[in-house]
Amino acid sequence: MKKFFFLLGLFSLTCTGLRAQDQITVEWIYDQERIDQFSIPDYQWLDDGSVIMLNKREVPDQRSFKKYDPHSGRMEVFSDMQKAVRSLVNLTGDDSVKVLDWPLEIDSKGRYAVYNFKQDLFLLEFASALFKKITHSTEYEKAARFSPDGRYLSYVFKNNLYIYDIDNSTTSQLTTDGSDTILNGTLSWVYWEEIFGRKDIAYWWSSHSKNIAFLRTDETGVGVMHFVDFKPALKY
Repeated sequence: MKKFFFLLGLFSLTCTGLRAQDQITVEWIYDQERIDQFSIPDYQWLDDGSVIMLNKREVPDQRSFKKYDPHSGRMEVFSDMQKAVRSLVNLTGDDSVKVLDWPLEIDSKGRYAVYNFKQDLFLLEFASALFKKITHSTEYEKAARFSPDGRYLSYVFKNNLYIYDIDNSTTSQLTTDGSDTILNGTLSWVYWEEIFGRKDIAYWWSSHSKNIAFLRTDETGVGVMHFVDFKPALKY
């Protein structure tokens, strides 16, 4: 009986904001403002034992990345969110961006974060709160990941694996045979769904950041299937 009342209370909490006369629609389910109201902070542990956090329950114009030190119990603003947004707007020309979401990846030292806007990758330096555009293409880059030492950012573009040297601002292409049926460092649908926990990253850095192991998949003999997405279109 206790379990029944707990589940009932949880259901009531998640439906807060929905009036009896309202209908549950796809738009309501995926409404970002409603989702943020019930979200827990995004976070990542750093090598020094501290935590970077982003609380989406905060008012957007007051939201910021914060750093928490569990040893001292001290919480402080880690990066100027509004300054970072202005930097991004200057680079993209899109003034519709008012607040940053949680990034695709944060390096383990807490120096950089990577975002994808308008199908390109942007590197955010937390200390300066400034963005840098690191790719310039008309197609989507994906599977971005920092090397363990934080010197490099790897990603997949057109099913080929690339590495960006952050200090020298140079890009190296590691594979060249990527195509619609040859996948390097990225996953086929079945592997993404059933094996890799819906994370489309099929490569792994060595602990000393000198080597990368990656999965190469040949789907030449696999038939094409079409899936229709029912979710509303994304902003970026």
